[in-house]
Amino acid sequence: MTKQFVKEAPYHPGYEDAVFQDVSSPIMAELTRLRKDRDRSLKFSEAIVNYCSSAENQMPTR
Repeated sequence: MTKQFVKEAPYHPGYEDAVFQDVSSPIMAELTRLRKDRDRSLKFSEAIVNYCSSAENQMPTR
């Protein structure tokens, strides 16, 4: 890198807290929430399928 790209930004009092703090657009927040909800549902569904398909829960056949 050259020095022109590495210059330090000037100090501006009062902007110490002006950092990126886990802020995202409302659309991204909603998509993240939906992804987590679907992932939770998928894991629960997999647990049900595994329980139903386990050998000890099989219905006896005649």
